[in-house]
Amino acid sequence: MYKSSFFKLILGLSLLAGLELAAQRSAKEWRSFVNRFETISQPQMSANARWLSLHSSYANGVDSVWVFDSHRAKEVIGVRTAVRHERFVGKEHLVLQQGTQVELWNLRTDAHRYLQGVANLWTVEQGTHFWMGYNASGGLQTLESRSEVGDIKGTLHHVFRVLKVMEDTLYAVQYIQDTYRVVAWEAGNAKVLYTSPFPIVDMSVSEHGVQVLLYEQVPEQRALQPVFVDTKRKLTKSLADLLAVSKEAHLHLEELEAGTSYLVRMRTKVAHEQASVAQIWYGDEPNLERQFYPEDSLAYYVWEPKAAILKSIVGPAGSKFSGLHSDRWLLCSETLWEQDTLGHRPVRLSRYDWVNQQRKLIDTVYQDTYLVGKGAYLLYPMKKQWRLYEVGTGKKEVLQVEGARLQRPYASADGTAIWFGSDAGIWKYGLASKQWEQLEHSEVFQTRIVSGNRMYGGYPQGIHRYEVAADKMVWELKDSLGNRSWRYGTYGRRLTNSSGKYRDFVGLSKDTKTVVYLEEDYNQAPKLCVQTSGKAPKMLYQSNPFDTGIQLLQQERIHYTNSDGIPLQGVLYYPIGYEANRKYPMVVHIYQVQHEQTNRYPMPAFGQRNNDAFPLRLLLESGYFVYLPDIVYGDAGTGLSALDCVHWGLDALGKRLDIDWEHLGLLGHSHGGYETNFIATHSNRFAAYCSGAGNSDLVRSYFSFNDNFKRPFYYQFEDGQYEMPTSFVKDPQLYIDNSPVYHVANVQAPILLWTGQQDQNIYWEQTMEFYIALRRYGKKVLMVLYPDEKHTIYQPKASEDLTMRVLEWFGYYLKGDKSMDWIDKE
Repeated sequence: MYKSSFFKLILGLSLLAGLELAAQRSAKEWRSFVNRFETISQPQMSANARWLSLHSSYANGVDSVWVFDSHRAKEVIGVRTAVRHERFVGKEHLVLQQGTQVELWNLRTDAHRYLQGVANLWTVEQGTHFWMGYNASGGLQTLESRSEVGDIKGTLHHVFRVLKVMEDTLYAVQYIQDTYRVVAWEAGNAKVLYTSPFPIVDMSVSEHGVQVLLYEQVPEQRALQPVFVDTKRKLTKSLADLLAVSKEAHLHLEELEAGTSYLVRMRTKVAHEQASVAQIWYGDEPNLERQFYPEDSLAYYVWEPKAAILKSIVGPAGSKFSGLHSDRWLLCSETLWEQDTLGHRPVRLSRYDWVNQQRKLIDTVYQDTYLVGKGAYLLYPMKKQWRLYEVGTGKKEVLQVEGARLQRPYASADGTAIWFGSDAGIWKYGLASKQWEQLEHSEVFQTRIVSGNRMYGGYPQGIHRYEVAADKMVWELKDSLGNRSWRYGTYGRRLTNSSGKYRDFVGLSKDTKTVVYLEEDYNQAPKLCVQTSGKAPKMLYQSNPFDTGIQLLQQERIHYTNSDGIPLQGVLYYPIGYEANRKYPMVVHIYQVQHEQTNRYPMPAFGQRNNDAFPLRLLLESGYFVYLPDIVYGDAGTGLSALDCVHWGLDALGKRLDIDWEHLGLLGHSHGGYETNFIATHSNRFAAYCSGAGNSDLVRSYFSFNDNFKRPFYYQFEDGQYEMPTSFVKDPQLYIDNSPVYHVANVQAPILLWTGQQDQNIYWEQTMEFYIALRRYGKKVLMVLYPDEKHTIYQPKASEDLTMRVLEWFGYYLKGDKSMDWIDKE
């Protein structure tokens, strides 16, 4: 049922919806306008997809959780504010924590139970129980395990520490009569894994939760004592005599083969020692990040608990190891740090025989590597192909489908096949048959798998394992405009039709009959939708229902090519309230390819939500056309290519009579800021420019050290976003030709520059340098510096100030509004 606060909120929004603000608005008016709009996010659903929730937040800080019954369309059944944690439990219950109160809500009967004084709440996704912690004396806690209806299934007293929650199990340490007990607690059943006179400070759990590695803290000793516990085989072994573990260390346990051997990784943090007088940087230092973040000390061991043998694994300096679920093989990864001109540093992969301590080179890879069949195979991209490596035999083969770009691989759960999404349908590769099978053919849609599970990933960096159950696979079709629909299973049962709108997949019910998704478009605010097999889609909630004017927003897609004949698109937004017999100024926003994101709702942003100074909705409300042309790069270099694409994009608009061609503005931030700087030095088509945090001198930037990424910045030019066709070493003139600062004499229109002085991505002095150059040449320039901001502007006052200045700058030069005193002083 609705709360009274909910009615007040709706009433307030309805009153505000009637306000009509003047074309040139003050900061207070814009703030009032923007504060009306909500953002919806973090959708959740119950296992049967009947009950759903999402977060609703406003720019003024109001945040609430809204709850829905999918059987009752367009009706909110409840609203909660100040929620710390919420989760569906069982089929029809929702548990929420607000401060120290936990509410258990039976959504079917609308019955409520309230539990007070709760310090902590632990839940698991689509679980049937939850745990709560109450503070007790002596710094301990009392834990309760409760069923989905709130009945106490068990109580755990004297809890010293909760170590981990993994699937349906909570691991905790009790302290009873000077003894520490590690327990694994599933619902109401608490199983004692280990007892010790010493505190247990941490643990690592194997993938299936059967084996654990505990760390005891012995008083007056710096070392931790590791203890191995196999809950299935009732085996407990101390490693204290075999392995010294410092307090700064962390151990990770990985099962290698059927519970008989394990890979133990010990990572020890190394403190950064500040130089007392001076730092020394050597010219042959392969990894400059170490000047700031010393590399952790890593040690690897194979642990055979039955024989109580701990075998040290030794590889080349800096090498990392991961398991392949084999009783013999490990994967050895060596990052080639010296190749720092590449965006992704190459990694040398080797098969390591830990029995004989021998390595065999597999390949040098430049992107992520995937484990297939728990490590029986490795799969990695190489030169627009996929290469499959069989670990046991060392054999390699190339996987490719003519005319298809294969995406991230998912192994079947039984390890017999690999599934790929692509731009030409879903493909299956049989590891035994070595044959391809096409599940869905499409030359229109990009297809990708969305229901797979990440079974392993993140360490060593770039090593992953994804699995999918083919008969329960959900896959997505996306067209060139970003519109999405979904299919299910190997037969491709249709879950939704393509709507021509942008959609985000939320989830599928356990019976696979109901799909939940968010939907939006450039002229439609986001809404929460549900569709059951054989039935029409049902809207459960429409955000910002008062925003009816957005339905009249017009958008046009412009198709053109650049001078190299590459097909591109531009997206033209019409002013809100557009009248065909009028002429409007136009603001052009640039970055790279933008057309794929233009079926998104233009949320009004002012302040923190507009941290990159592109207030699209506010510009449309202010009576501007807004144009987003695509930009790609070619042999001429980044700046000249951007200039070429923008000019061709403008030409593609023709000689429209509703655009005021004498009053065009160009706007960009970061990489778009650099492009704006460059185009300002080469174009005569714009009446004003606004550039934020952009590069000015590519030569200086190329040879700079990027404090954000802690590496030389030349990788961004040779193998990163700038896509320069060659290095400065080989063609210095190319970089000079594409540097705005060397052509500043050609600037013909006023330019507003802005940046944060804490920016460590594009160093703020690049903006200062461009300002000084423009000033020296007597050009019309204003620079706005934010002393406490970084690459984007997040502090509310600063971001509001920036948004207003952008709007006023274009109002001054594109609309002739000369009331801006801060511009007049220029």
